[in-house]
Amino acid sequence: KDGLVTGLRHAAAPSVSVTNPFPARGGQEAESLAQAKLRVQRELAAPTRAVTAEDYEAIAKAAPGLRVARVKAIPLYKPGMRDFPRVSAQAQMTVVVVPYSESDKPKAGKGFLQTIQQHLDRHRLLTTELHVIPAEYIKVTVHAVVVMEPKYKNEQRRISLELKNLLQPMDHGQGAEGWRFGRTVYKGDIYGVISRIKGVVY
Repeated sequence: KDGLVTGLRHAAAPSVSVTNPFPARGGQEAESLAQAKLRVQRELAAPTRAVTAEDYEAIAKAAPGLRVARVKAIPLYKPGMRDFPRVSAQAQMTVVVVPYSESDKPKAGKGFLQTIQQHLDRHRLLTTELHVIPAEYIKVTVHAVVVMEPKYKNEQRRISLELKNLLQPMDHGQGAEGWRFGRTVYKGDIYGVISRIKGVVY
């Protein structure tokens, strides 16, 4: 209601007067007991210590002030190592991060990486050496000869679009996360996408 606020509890000066000429708007009802129980369950399930790869990924995604689109933790890997995973490095954890962006290949900047590093440093074990790096992108080129039914012979653009959707590193609102970090591209993936297009003979 309006007019209910008429003064300050601890007035700075006797000449100060207060009123509310119109009712307050917005706000929310107090949290119900059922909502509080659900919130507590979520908070208890959230990791507070970075031990497993999954812990690192969850904590990195929750870094305050940043929009982290994708993250992948790689245990026992140090940037620059060769022959991984055949050769591994003890007490090393590398976290690959991708920021939210409209770009097809978003790249985390220095400040973004430092903020994630500082956030994870507060949660990691003291014995773990942590590295936070941007994602690297590998160009994939597909050369395919596709035989189509005569009435679908102009579907070349559709085939290219489907292949691009399959191989793109980011989702951009299509319901999938994007190509999985580090997953090899197999010919079967390519054949599968092309063969599902209407009008493809082989």
